[in-house]
Amino acid sequence: MPLSKEHIRAAAERLHRAEKTRTQIRQLSQEFPAITIEDAYAIQKAWIEIKVGEGRIVKGHKIGLTSKAMQSALNIDEPDSGVLLDDMFFADGGLVPSDRFIATPSPGSPTRSQPSGLPSNRVRSCWRDRSSARSRPARATQFKLTTVPTAR
Repeated sequence: MPLSKEHIRAAAERLHRAEKTRTQIRQLSQEFPAITIEDAYAIQKAWIEIKVGEGRIVKGHKIGLTSKAMQSALNIDEPDSGVLLDDMFFADGGLVPSDRFIATPSPGSPTRSQPSGLPSNRVRSCWRDRSSARSRPARATQFKLTTVPTAR
């Protein structure tokens, strides 16, 4: 049975509060064991509506878990997708403050996405700047964003 509109809206609001306060919340699948992919995308849509209502602008979309190996490891059979908002973009070589995250990625673990308007042979990668990690406490570590060419 799909989640009710009230549950979807409440879940989106919980996620939004968690992001704003940088606090973790219980996994929604623990609260709603029968949650479906459709429910998850409905929650995502409601959360994006909250953000757009606060002034964020949709700038693109992302797709993840495209590797069959990763899908298999997570017991799923299709990629996932998400929305990229204006506050998710940084200039090439720009620094991404770590206080935007609840937990920061480990050194050398890039995150990748394909924003709209970026040529298909380019990806944006974000990784921890090791030089800043040596000179600052972990909470002040920054991340450096770079556009790198990819194989066609």
